[in-house]
Amino acid sequence: MIVAIIVLYHPDLSLLDRLVGTVLGQVDMIWAVDNTPGSSGSIEEFFYEYAGQINYEPLGDNKGIGVPAKIGLPGFIGG
Repeated sequence: MIVAIIVLYHPDLSLLDRLVGTVLGQVDMIWAVDNTPGSSGSIEEFFYEYAGQINYEPLGDNKGIGVPAKIGLPGFIGG
């Protein structure tokens, strides 16, 4: 299984849409981990369209790069 981790921080939805469209055809699953403080309904709506293909994990705060990697890591090792 090939998994991609996308780490977000105040993402531009049009650029994110292009990225997801490119990556989805190359991997089995995407973990999108959002470091953006607070929550955004627009980003949650965006990922709702990809339910089953992308696991969206909002952290609610900037946790850096290590925490998102640990969240997506089980997908790499079959967990």
